[in-house]
Amino acid sequence: MKPAGYFLLAILAVMYLQETTAKGKNPLWKLDDAGQCYERRKKVVNDANAMSCEAGRLIGRLIEQVSSLEQTVAEMQTTISNQTDVIAKMQADLEEKKATGKFV
Repeated sequence: MKPAGYFLLAILAVMYLQETTAKGKNPLWKLDDAGQCYERRKKVVNDANAMSCEAGRLIGRLIEQVSSLEQTVAEMQTTISNQTDVIAKMQADLEEKKATGKFV
């Protein structure tokens, strides 16, 4: 291909890019200001990094809360077990009193 052909091909490529950009097919690509594209992508990356850090903090808090809940549940299970033992003793005493006929 001759140099004039490459030049014509370059002009057609620029016209195509201008058309697609004008129609909104590729909004991040701006032929008039490539710096805007870079700044937009940089902002998107920074926003994603900030969201990732915040998500990490939230996950950390969630893990702490789950650990606290697990401890609370374990304490409640111990309390319930102790109360079940007391109730079983009271029922045994009641059955014994029924059997002997000695009620106070």
